[in-house]
Amino acid sequence: MSVSTLKSINFDKYFRLLHMLIPASAGFAIRDRAGDLIATSCNTGEPGNDDFTNTRVSNQTSLNSPFCNTCFFATHADEDLIKVVIHDHANDVIGTLLAATGNNHHEQDNSDQSAIEETLQVISSCISSDNNHVVELDEMARELAGRYEELNLVYQTNDDITEFQHETEALRQLLSNCVEYLDLGAAALVFPEQDSISCVTGIHDPVEEPFKIIPRFSNDLYLSIKESNESIIINDFSDPDRTRLNLVVPYKVMASPVINNQGTVTGILVCLNHMNKPDFFNSDKNLLHVMSRKVSKILQINYDDLTGLINMHAFQPCLQAAIDSASAKGIFHSLLNIDLDQLRVINDSHGREAGDAAITTLSDILKKQLRNTDTICYLGEGRFGVLLEMCSIEQGMKVANNVREVLINNPFEWKSAPVDINTSIGITLIEPGTKNSDLVLEEAEIALESAKESGISKIRVYRNDDKDLADRKNQLRWVSRIQSALRDNMFRLYCQAIQPLIQTSENYHFEILLRLCDETGQIIPPVEFITPAERFNLMPLLDRWVIDSTFSTLSENGFAQHSGEGMVSINLSGQSLADEGLITYIDKKLDEYQLASECICFEITETAAIGNIKSAHDVIVSLKTKGYKFSLDDFGTGLSSFSYLKDLPVDYLKIDGSFVRLILEDRISHAMVASINNIGHVIGLKTIAEYVENNDIKNQLQLIGVDYAQGYSICMPTPLQQYLDSVGMETSSKAG
Repeated sequence: MSVSTLKSINFDKYFRLLHMLIPASAGFAIRDRAGDLIATSCNTGEPGNDDFTNTRVSNQTSLNSPFCNTCFFATHADEDLIKVVIHDHANDVIGTLLAATGNNHHEQDNSDQSAIEETLQVISSCISSDNNHVVELDEMARELAGRYEELNLVYQTNDDITEFQHETEALRQLLSNCVEYLDLGAAALVFPEQDSISCVTGIHDPVEEPFKIIPRFSNDLYLSIKESNESIIINDFSDPDRTRLNLVVPYKVMASPVINNQGTVTGILVCLNHMNKPDFFNSDKNLLHVMSRKVSKILQINYDDLTGLINMHAFQPCLQAAIDSASAKGIFHSLLNIDLDQLRVINDSHGREAGDAAITTLSDILKKQLRNTDTICYLGEGRFGVLLEMCSIEQGMKVANNVREVLINNPFEWKSAPVDINTSIGITLIEPGTKNSDLVLEEAEIALESAKESGISKIRVYRNDDKDLADRKNQLRWVSRIQSALRDNMFRLYCQAIQPLIQTSENYHFEILLRLCDETGQIIPPVEFITPAERFNLMPLLDRWVIDSTFSTLSENGFAQHSGEGMVSINLSGQSLADEGLITYIDKKLDEYQLASECICFEITETAAIGNIKSAHDVIVSLKTKGYKFSLDDFGTGLSSFSYLKDLPVDYLKIDGSFVRLILEDRISHAMVASINNIGHVIGLKTIAEYVENNDIKNQLQLIGVDYAQGYSICMPTPLQQYLDSVGMETSSKAG
């Protein structure tokens, strides 16, 4: 390499310097190691062909002799030549610098010759240094070219799954890039625990039958890398790692770990090359480490760690492709929505590991029961989606029944103890005209929920003409609508005044009501969205939104600042009573908005209290110690209302409106209202009558002795801000 670079040096500057330093010289020349002429300069200082052209070094071997660092003389064509050797950075001889001194060297004294020799030595050193710099620059250029190839490998390996129809295409492209840019015989992704190998071979000198070769050593290699979490290179037959890992294949091997979401090694990226190919180096290992991280990213985005199956992110494109093919080709597919029944019971009874084992058992059964053309997706929490391509509903039912039968006939055991695992399955059809994947998933979810409500291990098919499923579909659509409304702040706070029928010092007393504003600005009453919110456990989210928004509005308008000024009633659902973080959340918001807790009354229904009696008791007791008040709503509808009333330390009883509205015409309703009012007063509670629709009912309630009245005749539901403005004006007027 050094010899070839000598020819690339521009020697003009050296020749000009030599002519200045040795003006008596006839000329100068540079020869390579073989004695071939590289450059010359006559005594005019201009390059050209002179007597040097026909002059060869007479003794080539002398350039490698022990005396190569000294000058020596040779005579040719009546001229004396003084020569010095040129070295490279390794002190190897790469050429000769010659000076023609004329035909009178016998007349020259030794001092003149020594001066010429010293000058030539200095110039030779400069040429050597120049040559070394060229060599270094060439090496840097080659290194940059290598880095450029590596960057191509990294940047042309796309880990964005959206650019591919399927995640396997992204992984295969990554393997192809490794083979191309690292000039490999083969590159493979190996996941021994899933018994999975993906491989791409080289074009020019491929590794033959890699799917037979790689399993011979991949398990030991995987276990070693999993333990060390480090990449490995094995080049030579004498490498101790080759013996330790029982690597009996005649290939150079480089491997890097593939990491899952938990930071655990789940597979390896392996490179194979023939023994006559260049060794793998640390730079190759570093590059492969980058590529294995890209593999990890693809897998983490698209695969589930527990089952090895694709997740919803990767399943969606498959589902959309099936929908597109159904319309384009007039074919049908089926989607199975499979749920592992009572997974929470398994986790609670036998531990999380048992639950995970049950999930992987069902995953393995699905893999064995399905065709290669079918796609299985793990959705989490024991839920699987299965796309059966070119499959009718009847065939889908057959597959679902087969899965159920296999589970029944192959009982699952955990630590030698039998554990029952069953599945509920919802099925829907993908047909020509199916709109989108969201619709298909929604129908499969509705069918599954219906199957689960029918009992354990049931199968239900979604049909458009099924009224029950249609109702479920409508409620399910409310889930996304509610979530969007929370995200986009489309809910609105209303309120309704609670009028005292007795003497009180309160400036205000009202109940917070929730409404939803649709895209057109129309107000949607709670009867439409509360039921689906309860069904799909969204009430805690709504309750928290109401608490935060109410506290914020009260603070901004200067309400609930001092104990005794008034009362604001906020509803809490039964689901919120079971929310362990509720109390902490309320305390945080009260502190954030600096309100008086004595002005806040939380209202819970009798039904919610009965259904969560312990939770209700604990929440009430905890919050009452902080100054909050409580009201029991819809009282009187339960069969044992009075029996547990003494165990719930509430402050107000709201008499159910079904009795109140009939108080004038129905003696039993009148008696119930009077009875509830009397019992409440005996216990020391204030009573509130709901659904007061006219003044006659209000007057009758006053005669009975009810403390407060609420209803349309008292006040219509009003936007909270509007109501607070009116109360503020009244308060200012009274103060004036």
